[in-house]
Amino acid sequence: MNRIELSKNLYLDEYIPEEVYNLKLKTWGKAWINVLRRKINPLLISSDQFLRDQFGPVSINTWWNGGTHNLSGLRFTGYKPRGSSDWSDHFQGNASDKSFKNASAQEVRDWLKKSQNWKRAGVTIIEENVSWVHTSVSWTDLNTLKIVKP
Repeated sequence: MNRIELSKNLYLDEYIPEEVYNLKLKTWGKAWINVLRRKINPLLISSDQFLRDQFGPVSINTWWNGGTHNLSGLRFTGYKPRGSSDWSDHFQGNASDKSFKNASAQEVRDWLKKSQNWKRAGVTIIEENVSWVHTSVSWTDLNTLKIVKP
């Protein structure tokens, strides 16, 4: 598979479900890649790259290398985990769920909350009480980190 680089360490396939990624790839080629790329907020890529630089290797969608994660980035109607809301920031390309090889989800959340690191990382929303790191770059009118719980 020819992976499409979005940043120094992050690729398009890490943000797109496998079935959607391959849906029109053979017939549309680069035009399809450009359509998919436009669906992801560049602020999310920058934020995820910042966190990757801070904490090391990260996994978002892992289907591209035989893994099981397929809905951790951008979601589309008909492609969402059970219990997920249609209003999730994932549907606007503003959120991702990730796991870090060298840090636990709680360590990353604690770091984001400390000394307003969330601002440095470009994160506006995090989710607590989950085994992964959910971050969003959606606009909020708060000058604080918004914390949501499932």
